[in-house]
Amino acid sequence: MDFIVKQYRKTIFKGSLPDLIKNLSLELVEIFMVLSMIFGICGYLGLLFSLLPKLENKYQLKFILLVLGIIGSVTFTTITGGKRAWTWVLSIEEFDGWIIWVWPLIVTIILIGLNGRKLFNKNNG
Repeated sequence: MDFIVKQYRKTIFKGSLPDLIKNLSLELVEIFMVLSMIFGICGYLGLLFSLLPKLENKYQLKFILLVLGIIGSVTFTTITGGKRAWTWVLSIEEFDGWIIWVWPLIVTIILIGLNGRKLFNKNNG
């Protein structure tokens, strides 16, 4: 930790912070990880909004946030665990761990269906 602090101080006092920013690089996997986390936060907001009575008629907003949450969860699982994670999800070896990981996804898919149906009926009716 001291090394990082010393490097930070050395960088700040030498005035080479712009050089540090220029050399900062993000790999594609890191960008997808950050996006999947942001999408996951959107999904949790969609779940929260589904519980709030004030936002009961905001079907499109909730639908979009919930879909982003599913995309974020699938992306995060694929990047971090790969094939092994999907094998674990589909095999249901440890039911208690599985239900903690998969239950929010099941609830989200059900809410996507309900909000999608209400949105469809609202647009057609």
